[in-house]
Amino acid sequence: MFITGKKEVAIYEYTHASVSTTGAHLKKNGNNDYLNFSSLRLSIAMARTILSKNPADLDLFFQACSSFFGMQTIIESSDPKLKLTNDYSIKFRDFSLTGRIGELAQAINYIFAQDYLKYPIVVDFWGYISSQLPSTITYKGQSPDFVLKKFGVNSISLLESKGSCPWKSTDKLKSKLNEALEQCDAGSTFISDNKIPVTIDKKYASCVWFSNTNEWDTRIGFCDPEGVANKYNTDSHSLFRYHYASWFSMIGLFKFSKQLLNNEIRKPLRPNKYYTNRDERFLVFDPKFIESYQEIIEIPYFEWRKAKFGISEKIWDILIDGQEEIENLKFEPVSKEKVEIFADGTIVLYGDYHQEGDSLYL
Repeated sequence: MFITGKKEVAIYEYTHASVSTTGAHLKKNGNNDYLNFSSLRLSIAMARTILSKNPADLDLFFQACSSFFGMQTIIESSDPKLKLTNDYSIKFRDFSLTGRIGELAQAINYIFAQDYLKYPIVVDFWGYISSQLPSTITYKGQSPDFVLKKFGVNSISLLESKGSCPWKSTDKLKSKLNEALEQCDAGSTFISDNKIPVTIDKKYASCVWFSNTNEWDTRIGFCDPEGVANKYNTDSHSLFRYHYASWFSMIGLFKFSKQLLNNEIRKPLRPNKYYTNRDERFLVFDPKFIESYQEIIEIPYFEWRKAKFGISEKIWDILIDGQEEIENLKFEPVSKEKVEIFADGTIVLYGDYHQEGDSLYL
């Protein structure tokens, strides 16, 4: 199980030419790097990848809870480098195991997109694009996993996530990276053909190759060719609301999540507890405040941490007042003993804290 401490995953970037050229060997682009994350950070990422398929779907909330426990059964606890347990393959039927590996890879790629690629906005491609289509059109065919966006930038990027547990560190890696790029191209073509109002900047392929041996380490292999596919003005605020809808669904505020999705914000009560980090103020949803919404759904997989959830005051004001994103908006990810701050300005506090007036201190 992976409950405490942090895990490390190696990152290898490969050149586009070596991925897409038949017969060429994979060629690294620079030195490898590392991604580190806590169990809480990983579980939040997994929940949001699942919920962003449709933030208003209550069934996905319970799927996220189930996936958290399933993830714990296949992660080795003793090694600081992320590994799967030796008996991971016998704990699930083949089709179920494939799904678990895929979900875990998506959660890691969610963190990779936010913390390494520096895209704070990360949503499910199919879910978001489907929400932008008229009812007469249904998305069909291949597609990437994620739509990515930076604050104040009038374009998006695409990312396809792959996951596998091969015998060797590069088994089928090149073919899967190439396949992932093709899925990004398919998504880009669909967007262009249907004149969906977004401009595509980059298309990333990312594969998480999980190890359960000491012979090699779990790694992320990725490739990032550039290529603008169209020149439409991106509906930034729609994507902005869609992204944060999954956060509010995750903490149980489904009615507010639906208001964001429908752009029908009814001025909600403003959270009255604050946490400050480096002069950045975060609104914290304490239990009494959440109960005032009369819609909270219990979140059993965070009870053991007594977690409190919050969001940047700046993000809250953008969502509530309907204003455009602030161009220089930026949140440095923080992952330490009692707090997790994400690149999108969301926050989780856990463990003991004390209160002075309306402010919380760890």
